[in-house]
Amino acid sequence: MGGGEIHKGSSSLSSNESCRNPTAYFFDRDVETIIQHASEEQDRKIYLEVLNTYKNGLNLEKLEEAKRKVLSYTPGSRIDNFDHSNFPKTTSIILVGPKGSGKSSLVNKISAALEGYKLGLCRAQVSYNGSSENGTYFLHEFMVPRSSSSICLYDTRSLSEDVSENNEMLIGWMTGGVCHGELVQKNSDTIDLNNRLRAKARHNHRLGKPREVNFAILVVNAVDVLKSISGEDESFKNYSQLIATTFNNPFLSFKDDKPAIVITHGDLLSIEDRVSVRLYLGDVMQAHPKTQIFDIPDDEDSPTILSVFEMLNYCLDRADRNLLSKQMMIPTISLFSSMLFVLMLTTTYMLK
Repeated sequence: MGGGEIHKGSSSLSSNESCRNPTAYFFDRDVETIIQHASEEQDRKIYLEVLNTYKNGLNLEKLEEAKRKVLSYTPGSRIDNFDHSNFPKTTSIILVGPKGSGKSSLVNKISAALEGYKLGLCRAQVSYNGSSENGTYFLHEFMVPRSSSSICLYDTRSLSEDVSENNEMLIGWMTGGVCHGELVQKNSDTIDLNNRLRAKARHNHRLGKPREVNFAILVVNAVDVLKSISGEDESFKNYSQLIATTFNNPFLSFKDDKPAIVITHGDLLSIEDRVSVRLYLGDVMQAHPKTQIFDIPDDEDSPTILSVFEMLNYCLDRADRNLLSKQMMIPTISLFSSMLFVLMLTTTYMLK
């Protein structure tokens, strides 16, 4: 039954009746068909928007403006008409993701985009070995760019397939803060691995003051997502579920703001596959494929650099919004504390 057809039968409307009562005519149509058509049109629109991010030529003015905004950033600078004196000096952004997602590579990509691509500029150590006992075990902070103290990225230990272990890590970071050089251990670590990690941590006697996390980035491997979609490789069957569970973890959210999503290793895929991965993640996580999911491949071209800056600006905008809400709570807390203190004094006086 087409979207413009009128139902046959006793409840159907004649053409004259539909003209006199257009509301009744609308509700007598095949509503499911209308909704399906609208949904298909919306999907097609988003598909074209994402595809055009790869097809359209680069706007150099847009690139320079995005870079300028990042380089001129200080905590709270995205908030107008507000006293920034009580804001922290550094905005901390945490990178989380499964093993092999490319968190350390993303740190290097961001640093290179801000400081210029130079030979040998790899600040974070990248693992090229698939060993289960290889990777990042200590929290590492990276000021970006190095000459500034406004933005700090935190490279973290990879997520595991054990949701409870991931929750324990995330809750610790998001409630207690992150500290450069802190060893991150898991219950599932082997005895041999624990011994080696403790030996590596023998110099960690004076860890710095923990930094509060202001926003989060979920890093995922586009190739692994594609394998998970196809279902051909059993070892990647639960990959999508893992990243979706992490994305929806309430401790990674700041009120309604959930993490930004960065897909890596897209340079190993076709443009069509990269678009499919972004659309799939958008559908699974209910995140906009164009504005909240950023494709940052292992390339050094201008479109990749623009993606880096757009992703950072997205995170910094929301980090400042989170800082603002906390600053607005301080007067309320102070007032409540003062009233409580006065009440205690009054009660003490009356009891004497």
